[in-house]
Amino acid sequence: MDKKHTGQSLTDLFKKESQQSTKELKRQNTKTSKRQDMSSFDEKNKRHTIWLSPVQSKKLRLYAAENEKKMSDVIREFIDKNL
Repeated sequence: MDKKHTGQSLTDLFKKESQQSTKELKRQNTKTSKRQDMSSFDEKNKRHTIWLSPVQSKKLRLYAAENEKKMSDVIREFIDKNL
């Protein structure tokens, strides 16, 4: 049986496989950690998506940072006071 020479040694092939496995594990770990963060999410709260202009977004981020609050807390307080 005639084998074709691909120009890659077994060591090179193993390195590539090993690097791909490492990348795969990193992706899985990232997904797992995000899921764990969501598991601590309070069941009483609901998740919503809101769309802000770039200016509004910057204002919200700055206000939250200046007052050492989470953006969601700022929005909750605003809704409770104004709606």
